Amino acid sequence: MASLVLRDYSTVRVNDFSILVLIAVCWILLAILVNPIGNFPSNDDWAFGWTVKTLVTTGEFRLSDWAAPNLLPQVLIGALFTLPVGFSFTALRFSTLTLGLAGVLVTYGLLREANAGRGVALFGASTVAFNPLYFPLANTFMTDVPSFTFFVSSVYCVILGFKRRCVWAFGLGLALAFIAILNRQSSVIIFPALALAYFCKDGLNNRTIRNAIIVCTSAAALYIAYPQWLKLTGRASIMYDVQTNQLLQLYSNEILHVGSTYARNIAIMAIYLGMFTLPFLIIVFAAQYSSLAAWQQRTGIVPAVLIVATAAVYFAAKKPMPLTGNILNSFDIGGQSLPGYEAFLGPLTVGLIRWIWRLLTVLGVVGAALLLGCALAAIGQLRRRAAQNFAANGKSEKAWQMLFIVGLTLMYLLTVAGLEERYWFDRYLIVCLPLLMMVASMVMDTLKARKSRIEAIASATALLTFYGGITVAGTQDHLASNRVLWQALNSAIGQGKIAPDQIDGGFEFNGWYFGNRLATCNPIYSDSIVQINADVLDFKCLYDNEKWEYKMSYVPEPGFVVEHEYQFKRWLPWGNQHLYLLHKQQSQ
Repeated sequence: MASLVLRDYSTVRVNDFSILVLIAVCWILLAILVNPIGNFPSNDDWAFGWTVKTLVTTGEFRLSDWAAPNLLPQVLIGALFTLPVGFSFTALRFSTLTLGLAGVLVTYGLLREANAGRGVALFGASTVAFNPLYFPLANTFMTDVPSFTFFVSSVYCVILGFKRRCVWAFGLGLALAFIAILNRQSSVIIFPALALAYFCKDGLNNRTIRNAIIVCTSAAALYIAYPQWLKLTGRASIMYDVQTNQLLQLYSNEILHVGSTYARNIAIMAIYLGMFTLPFLIIVFAAQYSSLAAWQQRTGIVPAVLIVATAAVYFAAKKPMPLTGNILNSFDIGGQSLPGYEAFLGPLTVGLIRWIWRLLTVLGVVGAALLLGCALAAIGQLRRRAAQNFAANGKSEKAWQMLFIVGLTLMYLLTVAGLEERYWFDRYLIVCLPLLMMVASMVMDTLKARKSRIEAIASATALLTFYGGITVAGTQDHLASNRVLWQALNSAIGQGKIAPDQIDGGFEFNGWYFGNRLATCNPIYSDSIVQINADVLDFKCLYDNEKWEYKMSYVPEPGFVVEHEYQFKRWLPWGNQHLYLLHKQQSQ
């Protein structure tokens, strides 16, 4: 731990190889621990898995009607993983775990490029690996982790290309940026941020303007041409780009509505990101605090501490997390679509969980305040460097990297923050983690004061261990519950007594069997209807079907009799939880 210092490294050196191996070994052990094996979808990945299955069985690439992202690179990689044994969600899950490991490794490299020492960069990579959004999503076929990896890999290669004046590294970064766009549309923000950094580094002249126009125009052409190709060839989904349409719709509203939407969403994002990055921020801010030798300088932060404490108490009491949904929920990680999952918990456990959420809310507010401090420091550094270098010779060798990372972060957050509440999810925030940690690394001074450093490491490690324990246990519980659920569903259907349309097996089951085509999911539509303004609520089969005679539930329900009972082992809290196949009682 003595090597936890910030140093000025321009590349990840050979000495880092052992750390990268350590990260890979730990990631593999975590995957084995939670057991990702099981042929079942999770969250929305039934729609993405359907595209892979269609590709490997028919040779045709076509999006599910439920799918909104571009998805092409992820589907191709997923298809490669299915080649040895055929299609299964286990194979798709392994493809995401592989990309997830790559994303953690690249995070380490990015932090090294942001002047972080090996120990600090390892801690930052661990912050991503143990994140309660990242690791659970890596055990699915959702688009978030693959898109994260394509995105951060592009950023890493671009930075290497700029620093070394290396054409192949820069070209690889551009290629990865195009791949990132083809997986998720929001990755297009790489290009305007890249243009700003390019102008800052090499100055504003005919050559830089020409090159920036060529690159940005190529990205815009891909962004526009790909969906047109999908539509012209009949491969497009009904829900394609629904969030872009919602963002454009927001701007047609009154300015007060737009402002309130942004204010609410930015506050929620700040608390989540503050909570996620707090272990890393503790280390870098402890170093900064220890460098304030004068008593007057340290006591000058007292008013800020009082404001943050007041905000933390308010949110913990009035607006505790989770503040938005999808992966992190009140009583589970990963999302449960069946009723009664929390019934396993006793009153004392429920109360404890609620207090933990209040504590996490306090930590989130504290982390948000530290992120604000990083943002202000970054702006201050950019202004000073611009005054010292840019005005003198039309370019800056120091400010461009900060401008690139800050620009990426702001563009991404402002894009997501413009969506209405039910059109953005907590999982969208993981791409910001390495960017924010890079900013924190770049604005803070070299770690000093040995005593403060050890205390910071101890507290940050304890907090990260707490996050990691919850993350791993919650992921295991989610996989175990879905594994037994699908075993029960496959058994019920395989006996021939129950047809898939007679049983409510939860969101993923209903989506896998009926949700990939709106005409199948909702009888009022047909394949001949061009549905331009489709909404998630149009997919009635996912939520409401009068034909259901059977249902899966974690608790017996009035009006149903128990046909079969199953159980699985939970880690959080430890114990056996029951799952029931229920049959609707016939009215007399």
